[in-house]
Parts: sequence; C-alpha cells; structure tokens
Amino acid sequence: MDDFEYRAAPAESQVEVESPRALFARHWGLLMAVGINALIAGLVLAAWPHETVTVVAYMLAFQLLVVGCAATFLGITPSQDRGSRLASGLAGAFTIVVGALLLLDPLQTLTFMSWFFGLAVLAMGVSDFVGAVRVSALRHRWWRLARGALGAAAGLLLVMSPDVTLRLLVLITCVWLIVYGVIGIIAAIVLRHEQHRG
Repeated sequence: MDDFEYRAAPAESQVEVESPRALFARHWGLLMAVGINALIAGLVLAAWPHETVTVVAYMLAFQLLVVGCAATFLGITPSQDRGSRLASGLAGAFTIVVGALLLLDPLQTLTFMSWFFGLAVLAMGVSDFVGAVRVSALRHRWWRLARGALGAAAGLLLVMSPDVTLRLLVLITCVWLIVYGVIGIIAAIVLRHEQHRG
C-alpha cells in the first residue's frame, strides 16, 4: 500500500490546450475538404439544367450536414477561447438539425427552405465572426471574417425575403457555396504551408 502515490488531477487552467492557430493548421485537411465540397456543390447546382425544389433541398441538406459536422468538431476540440468553441458548436448543431430536416422531408415549401437555410447560414456566419474577433492569437483571421460577412449577407437576404423564388434561392445558394468553398480552399492551402514551414 505504501508504494501507491495519489496525485490530484490538474486544474482545468493547467491543462495544456492547443492554440487556435495550431488547431486550424493541424486540421487544414478538414477545411480543405469542406471547401472543395462546397465549391463542387455550388458548381453542380449552378450547372443543373432544371432545378426542382426536391433537388435543391437535397443539395442544401447535404452541404449543411457537412458544414455543421465540421463546425461541431471544431467546437468540441480544445482551444484557448471558450466563446469561439461555444459559438462554433451551437452553430454546427443548429446547422445539422436544419440539414437533417431538409434531408428527411425534402418536399418543403420555398419559404420554409429559404428561412431555415438562411438561419443556418447566418448562424455559421456569426460563428465565424465570433471566432475571428475573440481569438486575438489567430493570425489568419481574414478567411473567418470573409466567411462571416458572406454568411451574414446571404443569411439575412434569405431570411428577409419571404416571397423568395426558386431561381433566387438557387442564385444565392450558388454564390454562397462557391465563394465559401474558394475561401476555405485558399485558407487551407495557407494553413498547410504554415504548418510545414513551422
């Protein structure tokens, strides 16, 4: 019995956590995958000859699930800022719920699709804004600010357009997906270069 030594668990403040910069650099592949997926989805939707409500619903659902899972993963990964984690986790969870609703019941009205998709995109935009503003150690804030501005603009436009048409919904969605994907791909390349250099 004398050979056993009991040690108190380290306090939460003493647990070593990963800096946001290192976190995103280490998970550049996740950012790249989400960016490529969004870009391809936007291009496919833009090139689709005759979009229907069901096709658009499935496309939106798939993209929301991918983005939501990525945001939730980053939200539960230890970092130095709890506010950023909370915003990312909540936005990701809400986006997953909206994506699941569209996937399970794609025959929704345009108003329902536009409003809830707009809220999900707006939530992701706010999450990016929070992450960029609160984490002062993050050197590459530009891509989160850009994604935040894009999400806020697209989300507000959809939420504030109660009589949205299918063409307008597709147009806004394509712009959001393509620009969101390009920003993610560029950011992933920069972070990968920084990781290899460091």
